[in-house]
Amino acid sequence: SWLVFSIMGALQLLHRAKRKLAGEFGDGFPLGVLATTPACPHECRVHTPLDPTASASDRFGLGLMFRGLWVPPCVDEDRARHQYSFNSFSRTLGGALFVLNQYARVLPLAQRPDWHVLLLVGRNWTNIPWMMPVQLFTGSGVGESEKELIAPPFMTLSFEDHLELNTSMPTSELDMRAHLVLEWLGLPSGWEACSTKGSSLNTLGTLLGPAFMKLMAQSVDLFVSPEDDWVPSCEKGPSVTVRFISSMDPRPAVRRLFDERERPLFAFPPGRPEKRRTAKTLRQASCAPSVESKLTPDAASLSSRSRQPRDSE
Repeated sequence: SWLVFSIMGALQLLHRAKRKLAGEFGDGFPLGVLATTPACPHECRVHTPLDPTASASDRFGLGLMFRGLWVPPCVDEDRARHQYSFNSFSRTLGGALFVLNQYARVLPLAQRPDWHVLLLVGRNWTNIPWMMPVQLFTGSGVGESEKELIAPPFMTLSFEDHLELNTSMPTSELDMRAHLVLEWLGLPSGWEACSTKGSSLNTLGTLLGPAFMKLMAQSVDLFVSPEDDWVPSCEKGPSVTVRFISSMDPRPAVRRLFDERERPLFAFPPGRPEKRRTAKTLRQASCAPSVESKLTPDAASLSSRSRQPRDSE
């Protein structure tokens, strides 16, 4: 479709600008500019709860990103690892939950008794060549909620399988795996010991934000509020599977589109000169108002009489 073509063309140009500026400036492409929200009056902003995730992740430069998906009770591995649509991530867990909340109201899959969330977590998004922040383009206020990152479609993901967390696991196993996640994130030594309660799972919750612990506790409040006009089929929140991304790469055909030697999609070939003149003439003719439309009724009547053939004398 034209929408897919336009988004791919825009991503092409953004990635080319990123590579060009990265070579000209020591600090690389100004990703922070595209990861900001346009200024707008306070009354126009979308009011969302404060999300401490950003400050916690920026403190150690983790560059975390989150993508939430409503999935069947058993995860379809092919669809989880091979993403065929544009990959939309959020720079905070709160942003991913905001998107999940919107889809919970319209997706039948999210309104089943066995509702299930697949949460994908990545790190160091600024070092992933395919990720591009688009918060600047989302409009005033909206970016406060989602803090979106976009990757091209047809991406292949691999996961750190030994780090997977699931609400069906016993607390002891969750805590053991959370300790491995903290090591995988590369937190400074001693950071976990300084955390409250001493549990690795609680430490991970401190890092990712309080919503993470509510999510793992299957709190229904994350997805249903008193103002909602729908009620979930069960009293508990959805079961949750958390996977941590090891790598992500586009399919070869998509990768070629971002090659520097590839012709940009927006580099339309010029038409033949005679066709360009014909098209221009037709546009001008269609836009030019008729003389009669600008005349008064009396003048129009006089003009029509003057064009009638005169009787031969």
